[in-house]
Amino acid sequence: MIVIADTTPMNYLVLIGQADLLPRLFGLVLIPPAVFEELKDPQTPDLVRSWLSTAPSWLQVQTLHSRPDPELAYLDEGEREAIALAEELKADQLRLDEIDAEIDAEIDARKEATAAYCHSLACSTSCGERLKQTTFYVDPELIRSLLEEDTQRRNR
Repeated sequence: MIVIADTTPMNYLVLIGQADLLPRLFGLVLIPPAVFEELKDPQTPDLVRSWLSTAPSWLQVQTLHSRPDPELAYLDEGEREAIALAEELKADQLRLDEIDAEIDAEIDARKEATAAYCHSLACSTSCGERLKQTTFYVDPELIRSLLEEDTQRRNR
């Protein structure tokens, strides 16, 4: 499975202590160079930059062999490169969290990103609570419904 991640999912998973969720769900995760640069930017939280300085082997920076679509110029460089890399590699999944990119990537990115945080073998109600303590915004009803689905899945 080829999975491409943008900055936001990586950032918030590190902040809530659930970065190891990604290799359990997907194995290898690829990020384009612009995402790597965004994650190590001085404005990125110290915890994330520290984590990135000793990034695990399941996270790999993948160089693009094509240029991002110029029609996506309204997105930031990380999102443009993540979409381009996903198209280039015919990725199975693209993990991003940008409302404007949702339309172009034809996915409900905010729901997908939140589901990655809350729908996992290791992530429980406490993850949702930790996520609420960050600057991540998502409709509280979405978190409630995902946690309810997770509870139902666990009870099967």
